[in-house]
Amino acid sequence: MSSSLRYPERYESLTDYKQTNFGNKLAVERSYNAYSNNGYARQQVMSHLQRINVEGKCKVPKPKLVPSSLDRSKVYMPHCTILHRCDDDTGCCMPMETCAPKTTTNITLYFYMGNVGSRQQHTVTTLTFSNHTECHCVRLDALQGLRSSRSQTQEESSLEHSTEGSRGSSGIAPASRCTCPRHFKSVNDNESNCFCDCISHDRDCIRFKEGFENFSMETRKCIRSKQCSVPRCEYGMYNRNEGRCPKKSDRINEQFPQYR
Repeated sequence: MSSSLRYPERYESLTDYKQTNFGNKLAVERSYNAYSNNGYARQQVMSHLQRINVEGKCKVPKPKLVPSSLDRSKVYMPHCTILHRCDDDTGCCMPMETCAPKTTTNITLYFYMGNVGSRQQHTVTTLTFSNHTECHCVRLDALQGLRSSRSQTQEESSLEHSTEGSRGSSGIAPASRCTCPRHFKSVNDNESNCFCDCISHDRDCIRFKEGFENFSMETRKCIRSKQCSVPRCEYGMYNRNEGRCPKKSDRINEQFPQYR
């Protein structure tokens, strides 16, 4: 028993299909143009994909303007500087991933510095910055880690607690276990407990504390494995998904989502 051929519903037979698409000069031109336009569209898509794969790949950090210092008691010139960064707006990753620094290095730059409101001549000074040297895509859920029990979760929550300014405390752990991420210092309270915080006017540390910098993968793994204590953040809890402290704007958006 031979099986009958099936054609698109609008054509009753193969002859009908040929006659409609190739039966005369006009039909042939129409079919050719449709095929040609389809090919052109595919070519444009492939060209776009290739461009993003080269220019938007999360591999090489991109230059980005950042404030020279967060020290509000001093004025620096220039007020901004250019550092290389790995971020979601510098590298393209899959929807469930984020572009993050894989390796970093410190660089020293020269500035004029003066005190706010002072008429004294500016002096030359140097500032040290953390510069990203290589990027890679990281799964967001891979940064969270698995919690083995409810008690572990509660312990981590107590370590991550933080409030704005100096009114709260966070990252408290026994002094013998207080190992801090890079730039953060171990600070002991009156009860001999320690937490990780920034020392006064440490510009690099403040950038991390206020959410302007993402922690490196080495630091994230150290925190996740509990070899490092969770850093104290200025505007909320340390964000394990993004590997950074929240910015002030993140806190405002959370409290007033209707104004986002």
